Amino acid sequence: MKLIASDGWAIQKKLGAEVDNSARRHILVKFWYNGVMVIQFGIRRGSGELGHGHIPNDMKISQKECKEFRKCNISVEQYIEILKGKNLIA
Repeated sequence: MKLIASDGWAIQKKLGAEVDNSARRHILVKFWYNGVMVIQFGIRRGSGELGHGHIPNDMKISQKECKEFRKCNISVEQYIEILKGKNLIA
């Protein structure tokens, strides 16, 4: 399963992440935790079925973990714990 724009939107919604429309080519998704921006990834405008394979890297997790997160097999709380385990957030 390749990640596409609709997956990016589903991840944004699940994270409750901020949407920033100020960029010209991409819509930026920003996830904040305790007042600090932890991750940011772009969703290409009008991209439809084009791949968004950059999202796992931008989320600081593996492709498999990202797909599991998208399918709701990993919760937001578990995702935060993964990032804490990598010392990316306190």
